[in-house]
Amino acid sequence: MSIFTLGSMYWVNPKYSLDDFRADMRRVKENKLTFLRTFIQWEYVEVERDKFDFSIFDPFFQAAAEEGIGLMPTLLFYLPFHRRVEQMNNGRSDDPRRYPCLDRPEIREGVERFFTETVEHFKDSPALKVWNLWNEPTDPVCHCPDTLEKFASWLKRKYPDMAALREAWAGEYYIFNPILPRSMDELTGAWLKQLFDLPLRGRDTAMRLDAFEFQNRNAVEHVAWLASIIRRIDPAHEIHSNPACTTVNPLAGSGYSPWELAQVQDSISGSIHPHGMLPHLEPDPEKYPRTMASVMDLIRSWADGKEAWIGEYQGGSTYGKPHAYTPRGADISATLYHSLARGLKGLIYWEWQSWRQSLFETAEFSLRNPSDGGPTERSEATRQFGEFLETHKSELEGLQTPCPQVAILHSMDQFAAEPLLDTVRWIPSHYAAAYAAHQSLLRAGIPCDFITESQLSPERLNRYKVLILPHVRIIAPETASAIADFVEAGGALWADGRCGYLDKHHFLRSVVPGNGLDRVFGCREIDEVAPFEDDRLILKDGSSVKPWREIQRLEAYENAEVLAECNGYPAAVRNRFGKGTAELWGTYLSVNREADLSKFLPGFAEAHGVTPDIRIRRGDDVFASLIRGKNVLLAVFTSVSKAEQSVSAEIPVRNGSILNGSSASLDGNTLSFTLRPGETVPFLIRE
Repeated sequence: MSIFTLGSMYWVNPKYSLDDFRADMRRVKENKLTFLRTFIQWEYVEVERDKFDFSIFDPFFQAAAEEGIGLMPTLLFYLPFHRRVEQMNNGRSDDPRRYPCLDRPEIREGVERFFTETVEHFKDSPALKVWNLWNEPTDPVCHCPDTLEKFASWLKRKYPDMAALREAWAGEYYIFNPILPRSMDELTGAWLKQLFDLPLRGRDTAMRLDAFEFQNRNAVEHVAWLASIIRRIDPAHEIHSNPACTTVNPLAGSGYSPWELAQVQDSISGSIHPHGMLPHLEPDPEKYPRTMASVMDLIRSWADGKEAWIGEYQGGSTYGKPHAYTPRGADISATLYHSLARGLKGLIYWEWQSWRQSLFETAEFSLRNPSDGGPTERSEATRQFGEFLETHKSELEGLQTPCPQVAILHSMDQFAAEPLLDTVRWIPSHYAAAYAAHQSLLRAGIPCDFITESQLSPERLNRYKVLILPHVRIIAPETASAIADFVEAGGALWADGRCGYLDKHHFLRSVVPGNGLDRVFGCREIDEVAPFEDDRLILKDGSSVKPWREIQRLEAYENAEVLAECNGYPAAVRNRFGKGTAELWGTYLSVNREADLSKFLPGFAEAHGVTPDIRIRRGDDVFASLIRGKNVLLAVFTSVSKAEQSVSAEIPVRNGSILNGSSASLDGNTLSFTLRPGETVPFLIRE
């Protein structure tokens, strides 16, 4: 297992000769890259029906093997032209889906043939290291008869009779009558198609929420099927995919939970497109390196102990995108060093040398100069990181995967609801709340994981001392039960907003927080109001916090402690439940920039036994990552300040020495050094 795999995406130029590929592989190696990801396009290898020809790709594989470059071929299964024509003639178009529907028998037959031929052809190549079975899996529910019949069968397994279906779908609507079949026999694909096709304005909400759950299960099943084809032919090589949407709603756009996707493959990565995915979280590009740290932890959390990568780190763009942004050399350095220090196993840049002719992003996202392949500040930053890995290979061996003691619930149930709620237009997404919680802990040097509902087993939750529920309005009974067990066993729980006021089908609970969580938090909601401009939550120490959008007026139960009031009502409560503690703040602190979660979450975590990895004592807008090896610590610091500054930080050593020739000083456990604006500095320290 390598310490860290440094790579890039590489498009195979169909006009290149073997010598052209050899020359390019030498440049790749000189840039300190050891790995390339490429696409093998179905359209290229089956130009004629049932005739497969890989001659475009063979010289590339040969040249990579000769230069010792590892390859990750990605099987790109857009339909070849002749198959699209067949589909169109049969009235079976997949538009506007990005990928063809894998529930349709004729599609499965073709995809299986493409996978089988490709894996058989390349499985013995010395260059082959990893199979990527699906680039940015995108698998929303299809409305073709095959998928809808499959969905109908899934619903009948979930709800075995009309009584169960009515209990789940029939709410208390007055304006909108919920749509129900007259009998379970009527619950067919054709009946469901009517619901999807008609503008029902909420009458089919319960069905659509179930569709999100089915969508995830179905997408994961599709990935597992593709993986089984590869494993049957080539059990020796790793299987991988690279979900996109690391900073937006994965269920709405792509159809899967990445946590569950990771369980049916060997490793996982995420595609990161800074120009489009980061601005809505952090409008200041100078702060992007800190935002990237949250994305890194999210991808590592998906993997849940397996290898995690940044599988596509795009470098642009400069034109034609809502946000024109190209990472500078300093951004590349920060991303690389923090990826290593936050437990990722590799990074693949998008891309080595951008295509020179296309109607799509011509000459953008390039590591090297797209015109002549010459160096850029991005490629130089990458090369310098590669030299760091080479120079310190022995010290970096045995880096341990981080084991945080804090978890943030990244709720897939909440994500499923957001596209259907009118309030999504004005309430920031749950991801923004989870991001704010992570950023507050990052600045305090406290590592954390993101977990989701499928991971709420006692064994999984027992890893943590603290669980955070940021802006989690929808909590199912089984989720609430797992959370209550965690607190009762001694865990610490923090939540904000109208936590758990709805269940998965948007039914209001008779007590809020619902499903027994009122006992955990030691309070219940007696009213909910919008704040006036001058309203404040008054804390016990006399300080105040501006509420945002809503204030819960709470009734504190016996023995619960009121932490804050607003207009004479309790607005935040702390409670002992079993051996643990729970705090509920009845407004949206996690999506209220004026509230500053740094005043709440780090102190809560430390009060419940969590120790920061690194405590920055001097230095504004500096953040750090730390990972432990066999005999060393790797501590990485980045400044997102516009001024040079002196930094002082406490690290977990008693008496140590700095191994990588820095001008910093280490006095006991205090590391002191200077950071220029935007600079990233790694320190290897032996205790």
